[in-house]
Amino acid sequence: MSYPLCYTNHMMKMKEKLFRVKIALWRKAQPTRSTQIRAFDLAHAKQISGRLFGTLGVTVEEVVS
Repeated sequence: MSYPLCYTNHMMKMKEKLFRVKIALWRKAQPTRSTQIRAFDLAHAKQISGRLFGTLGVTVEEVVS
């Protein structure tokens, strides 16, 4: 038995963007590491990065293309 998916019109119009996440490593040779994540907005990107990398020493910024 399959269940119908319920999406609102707002959710279907949202576009994902790339965000750069900088992670503090507390090393002298290489103090930070950066990676990219895909999210809907800055708040969503912070939520994802907090879940994946923790909240200590993490900054999130949008990648402008």
